[in-house]
Amino acid sequence: MPNAYGEDKDGKFVLWENKDGQSNKKYIDGPNKGEHQGYDPENQRSFVRSSKRDWEDGEEQSSSGICFIASAVLGEDLPLSFLRPLKKWRYSVMEKSFLGEILSDWYRRTGVTVAEVIAKHPRVRRLLFLLFVRPGVKLSGRSPSAIRDIFLYLIFLLGWLVAKAISLMG
Repeated sequence: MPNAYGEDKDGKFVLWENKDGQSNKKYIDGPNKGEHQGYDPENQRSFVRSSKRDWEDGEEQSSSGICFIASAVLGEDLPLSFLRPLKKWRYSVMEKSFLGEILSDWYRRTGVTVAEVIAKHPRVRRLLFLLFVRPGVKLSGRSPSAIRDIFLYLIFLLGWLVAKAISLMG
């Protein structure tokens, strides 16, 4: 994630740029909430899609959507499609609950800056992958259940808190 711009001053959307130069905008508030817009410089085209469906379309993307920290943790080691089960859980379960929507909005507002720091530290990336990303992806691929969802909420929250603490240390 070479350029992460963060949230706009009004808190309506998050901006970032992928490694390939693709600019992205994800609305986190207002009438377009959940909409993901971007510009693909290679194909010289703009796109708009609902983030609620970007894990379903099977299209290989250069971005993991709004999974800032998980994308930074993966780096170049794994394809971003690796995150698809986790994204599916976030969009279909987590963001449909009141608590999940609050956590997700909080993550969108703070995840970009944390991801920038994490991406620069290979050992930290590996630790976060082993403790949070890989278990989260494996668990999210299992059959839906309340216990699975509780553990995924814990992985999401603890992973974010650990990543945030590490990013504050530098």
